[in-house]
Amino acid sequence: MKHTHLVICRSLLMAIAALGITGCSEENTADSDTERTPVSSSDMVGDAGDVAGPTEEAPTEEAGEDAPTEEAGEEAPTETTTVEVTPVEQVPAEKTATGQIPVGELVAIRETHRSIARLSTNTLKRRAYKKVVRESKALIGKYPQSPDRFTLLNLIFKCQQELLFINNTAEAREAVFETARALAQAPVEFAPLRLEADLLLMQSRLAPRAVTAEQKATILREMAVRYQKSDAEATCLMHLTVMAKDLQDDKLVTELHVNLSTRFAKDPEVVAFLRERFGISTRDLRFAGTYRSESGKTISFPTDLIGHNYMVCFWSRQTVDLKARFDKIKEYQERTGGNFTVFSFNLDELEDAGKSILQEHELDWTPMHLPGGMNSKAFNGYGQRTQRYTLMPVNAMGYSLGRSASAVYLEASVVIMVNNPDL
Repeated sequence: MKHTHLVICRSLLMAIAALGITGCSEENTADSDTERTPVSSSDMVGDAGDVAGPTEEAPTEEAGEDAPTEEAGEEAPTETTTVEVTPVEQVPAEKTATGQIPVGELVAIRETHRSIARLSTNTLKRRAYKKVVRESKALIGKYPQSPDRFTLLNLIFKCQQELLFINNTAEAREAVFETARALAQAPVEFAPLRLEADLLLMQSRLAPRAVTAEQKATILREMAVRYQKSDAEATCLMHLTVMAKDLQDDKLVTELHVNLSTRFAKDPEVVAFLRERFGISTRDLRFAGTYRSESGKTISFPTDLIGHNYMVCFWSRQTVDLKARFDKIKEYQERTGGNFTVFSFNLDELEDAGKSILQEHELDWTPMHLPGGMNSKAFNGYGQRTQRYTLMPVNAMGYSLGRSASAVYLEASVVIMVNNPDL
């Protein structure tokens, strides 16, 4: 399954189109499997009233065959155009299992589908997509119990989406949803094929205004459970994480982050997703340097702390919402049973390294002196100057799991740090 950065998940776009909300253009994915990198629905919404994809006047059709129709700016074909088909080796009947779609016919339809992208006009493409749909439905009708029927249903689903882009009608939208409902019935071994259909149907459940935030969160959690331990689980979780972020449900975002980060921490596509979408990554930085604590002890990072999880917190008396930030970190310390230490680096160059302020907030952190404060090499290299605050979870190997000026994704970072010390 290929990974394409910033490619819109077609199912979400179809849901938006079906609901009459603005969509946006997309790269051609006519023959790809479900894309693993999701894009939020908010990325696809524009002015109200527009509908995804170019809308054309429905062309007339004659019995069993589409009549040629002129496309704007293109010359209508003057003769019958056939879709190029790659020669396929015929499979002898005796090699085809009873009740199963012959391999040769299945491959031939897939090759026909691939070749449609090379056609020059929407009229020709529309005819070709409809031909693939007709032939696929015929094979499913002939072999209704064949496991490969789900492969053909997925192909029909993709063709119908393309047809909806070419000619956005109520009939075309209903055809997409009808196929999605059938494809969603596929067993778990076909999870990668049915995921787009499931996401489309789920999006339609989320759309009504009467659906509350709590109900939406429940719907997303149910989808996560549906794909547990399937081949499409990571892909599903990435899509759900983006949706949860759109819903501004920080609790659910963190929950999904933790799931992704702990179960798929070594999946390169998941790592790229977390880094690009949410700024969470492993091995972004290695916090290093030698500093003196308020008690006079010299500590070399990370050498003296290899094997220990800890956090580095740069802060100032001018940090916005300082108490709330401190309280959040304290809360996570308590919830994790003190599994990590916090090293405090005050940016104001206070004589006691900020120890008295930490005591006022009942924090048992280790106060460290930071010569130069805001202008120190350490803060310039690791910190975020505009915030006068930076929190860096560091794992047992001394690698930071990203820099954050907020605590929204702190819990996910802590879980990565504690459960994946070798990353």
